[in-house]
This record gives sequence, C-alpha cells and structure tokens, in this order.
Amino acid sequence: MPRSGLVTQHELNSLLDIVVDCVEGKSLEKIRDATKKFGQLIGADKLYWAVPVFGSNGDFAPAPVVDFNISYPAEWVQIYKKEKMVLQDPVGQICMTGRDVYYWGDVYRQIPPSKSFLEIKEGSFKLFQGYTSVTIRDNRWSIFSLAGQRVPKNARNFWLIDKVAPYFHDALVALQTKPQTSPGLTKREKQILQEVVFGKSNWDVSVLLNISESTVKFHMQNILRKFSVHSRTHAVALAVKHKLIFL
Repeated sequence: MPRSGLVTQHELNSLLDIVVDCVEGKSLEKIRDATKKFGQLIGADKLYWAVPVFGSNGDFAPAPVVDFNISYPAEWVQIYKKEKMVLQDPVGQICMTGRDVYYWGDVYRQIPPSKSFLEIKEGSFKLFQGYTSVTIRDNRWSIFSLAGQRVPKNARNFWLIDKVAPYFHDALVALQTKPQTSPGLTKREKQILQEVVFGKSNWDVSVLLNISESTVKFHMQNILRKFSVHSRTHAVALAVKHKLIFL
C-alpha cells in the first residue's frame, strides 16, 4: 500500500494495523473497533456501514439491508429507512450510480438537497459534513458513511477511504458468510509470498529465487485467486493469519 505522499509514516502504520484488524476480524466488535480507529484518522465520529444484496440485473436490489451502525444516531437511521429518505438524499441517489468515494458538499453543490432534509439531518442530528463510499466486489456492495461537524475535504481523506473501504467491505461480508478456510499454497507460492512480506517487487523476487519475473507474476495471480482477494497486501495478511508465512 503506497504512501502516495499523503500520509505520515505514523499514519501509515496505523492504517496497516487497521487493515490487519479487518483481515483478522472474527467478530463485529473487532470490526467496530477498527472502524472507530479509522474514523479518528479521517476526523469523523459518526460511522455507519450498510451491506445489502446486489441485484441480479446489476442494479441495487430492494432486499433487506444489513446494518452495521458503529456510531450514527440510531434515530436518524430509523427515520432514514422508515421515511425512505434515500429518495430525498442526493448522496443516496448518486451512490446508486456506482463505486466511488463521495464528499457530501460536492454532491450537494451538484444536486441541492431540500431544506426539510437538511433541517433534519443537520439540525436534529448534527450530520454536517462527511464522506460516503460505495464498494462493489464479487456481486456484493456496501456503503460506508463517515460524518461529523468538521470533516475536512482533502486528497488525503479521499485516498485513505478509497484504500481501506474494500478491506472493511470484505470483513463485513465475511461475517455474513461461511468463514474463509486456509487455501492450499504450493511451496513456490509460499516462497514468493514470504519475500513479498519484506516489500520485495516481482523483479526482486525473481532474482532471489532465480526464476523469471513473468513466473513470479503467474504465481502471484494464482495466490490472489486462491485467497479471493485483489491485492498483495491482503494476500499477505491472510497468509500470516493462516500461518502459511511469517513476519
């Protein structure tokens, strides 16, 4: 996970701890704690996840939503669902267009919300500023909202949310499905992944193991497929969890 010059080394270390917590999360309580830590990085104290079912036709299905309310006002969540406020909420509407990270202020400038909607959201529940992220993976989607009175808009927060939201998504989906079993890695795949732990590139690994870079890439693709993940960082975290490699 590159720094991209947007976070300090201390923040990067905190971020990696959060990713490991997500990967190792065996309970909602562990995911809840990791979400709160992430909210502190963003400057948000009101946090909410929703993991509905993705429609078979590619649209958002009207299936029941599984709520993971970390610290949102419970009454607001109830009102939002009961009164179908997604139909009044510009952020809720734009989230249906696909995966992205949205800053509320940007969306409101594009699609101004009604005065009555803002009076309830901001006046009654102090949800002034925030981000909402949509993650879609393997025919499942999730929405992550982070809010507060002073949640700054900047490239750092966009980058942090974009990089971490998929890990939270996978952890929450896993809580609703059968726990992932340890995949069988070949000796060569374990050797390659053990070098990746130390930050080695594909070329570095090819030199160390005296194989071609294309062979390393081939094995890495197999590793990602076996773990059903999309990044080397996630694969390493799972391999450590299953004691297939060691830090």
